[in-house]
Amino acid sequence: MKLDLRHKTHKALFVMLFFLYLLFLIKVILLKYGFTMSLLLMQLPERSYNIIPFKTIISYCLKSDFKTCVFELLGNIIAFIPMGFLLPFLLKRINKMRKIVAICLMISLSFELIQLLTNVGQFDIDDIILNTLGSVIGFLIYKGLNFRIVKTWSNPGS
Repeated sequence: MKLDLRHKTHKALFVMLFFLYLLFLIKVILLKYGFTMSLLLMQLPERSYNIIPFKTIISYCLKSDFKTCVFELLGNIIAFIPMGFLLPFLLKRINKMRKIVAICLMISLSFELIQLLTNVGQFDIDDIILNTLGSVIGFLIYKGLNFRIVKTWSNPGS
């Protein structure tokens, strides 16, 4: 027995929640500086990017104060926890860790590439790593809840 959304109302609620979550991600990642057409058309002399894994993470930890380090790193992780939690609820075939990792890695990569191509942010491989870690944590939460609910349903007296 798997945890699933048994009623259409619950499913609709989760779909709406996921849609709102995606809008939140777009706002936080792509529209954090607001949106104007001039922003998209602006040509910066040099695009900002990092393709060296853990470079930004190490830089935050060594060069920033503790609060900034924690905020920047945990922010990227926490932002994708709902992705790892909500996707298995909505799409039953996404029930394995490797699927969550692959899908969330692609979603995070897409956000980073959009930032790079539109100059609305900085492409950073570390963001992809941290976002994917967040989705893994979300998936583990989903699996843990799934296990507890199935155990409770199987043994109602305990």
